[in-house]
Amino acid sequence: MWKPIPNFYGYEVADSGEVRSWRPKNGRGGLATSPNILTQTKFADSDYVRVGMKNSLTNNHMTRRVHQLVLEAFVGPCPA
Repeated sequence: MWKPIPNFYGYEVADSGEVRSWRPKNGRGGLATSPNILTQTKFADSDYVRVGMKNSLTNNHMTRRVHQLVLEAFVGPCPA
């Protein structure tokens, strides 16, 4: 099941942990007609994986941990 990622327009995360982007690869124009699965990289000191995305609020490139994206999309904000 895929759900949109809060604050990241055009990005979705699956309950299996895959992340995809509907944004065009060149960053211009509207959303693409088919999604692009993002490459996940591992942190050097742990088993957690991360992806790079552009934040729709600030338009800055950000690296986010995939498990946190799944939590935010399927459950809600991370508790303190």
